[in-house]
Amino acid sequence: MINACDRVDLPYDGSSGPVTGSGTGIPRNVIVEDFTGFRCVNCPLATEALEQLEGVYGDQLIPVGIHMIDFFCEPQADPEHPGFFLTDFRTPDGQAYENTFEVFGIPVGTVNRTEDNGSLLIGFGAWDGKIGEVLSTPADVDIKIKQAEYNAGSGQIDVQIDALFDNAVDGSHNLTIYLLEDSILEGQYDGSDVLENYLHRHVFRGTLNSTWGDQFFTDASPGDSLRYEGSFSLPSSISSAPSPNPDIDISKCEIVAYIYKSGFDEYEIIQAEKKHVDM
Repeated sequence: MINACDRVDLPYDGSSGPVTGSGTGIPRNVIVEDFTGFRCVNCPLATEALEQLEGVYGDQLIPVGIHMIDFFCEPQADPEHPGFFLTDFRTPDGQAYENTFEVFGIPVGTVNRTEDNGSLLIGFGAWDGKIGEVLSTPADVDIKIKQAEYNAGSGQIDVQIDALFDNAVDGSHNLTIYLLEDSILEGQYDGSDVLENYLHRHVFRGTLNSTWGDQFFTDASPGDSLRYEGSFSLPSSISSAPSPNPDIDISKCEIVAYIYKSGFDEYEIIQAEKKHVDM
């Protein structure tokens, strides 16, 4: 839920420190959306592959674990493993992505939502090559998350994001903000084994500013600069007024902000950034 959301032109004076253009190309970041589920026996293979790729690409790789397909992720008590498989990692946003991208089987994912052989869905064995391909081209825009702070009094996350364009970018583009929670201990089916204390990484908990975000700009010129500000309630699926659901640990949360093409049937991400939520 958006409580306040403004887009204003830069530059700002002094301490806010808006981003500055390099003139020589802006390094691109890449989001890998790992569509997963704790009852999916092959999903740990994809997650392991993604963790290895983090070691290769460092901060330029932004992993997001989105639990989807009810058969693989709905909470259901397992009598042989009491106390596990009870967390509901499903989200309305995740279900919308599942339907829109026609995800019928996992593990699979997207890499900046760029197509590979005519499909946005890419098997984890091909993630490495696609990531390298995406990162080989500088970005046209730089974005910096200047603020991501949880306000315990209001129960909201205050966000400030700056963007600066190095090159012209045509068309309509949206900005979407994800809330992730890292390192959640839960069960996980893994081949013939069941892991009771599996570490679920970068778990998608929902969007802060709606499933498809807000329109950020339409056509931009080199040197244009924008600021996006908002105060956002936690996604309703994981919050209860007036304080967060105890199932979420704000100290383990980060936000991911990304700009994507938002024309008809377009979803390609052109730049992304992540930041840990301060308290």
